[in-house]
Amino acid sequence: MNLNERITVKLDAGIDPDVFERCAVALMANHYDDVVGIEGGSDGGRDGDIIAPIADDPDSRGRISLCASLE
Repeated sequence: MNLNERITVKLDAGIDPDVFERCAVALMANHYDDVVGIEGGSDGGRDGDIIAPIADDPDSRGRISLCASLE
């Protein structure tokens, strides 16, 4: 079985949403500082937030929502 077939078989078996969220946050953390994961089913589809200062106001903290999707 080639790589594409193996990937397709695994995807067809289903993806655990909790594992997917943890993976998405881990991947985003490689590119964004201060990523905070949001686990659970009541987060409105958010996988994580980036907590960072708002431009021109170093004492503030802003939140950017991160959403990852298989679609």
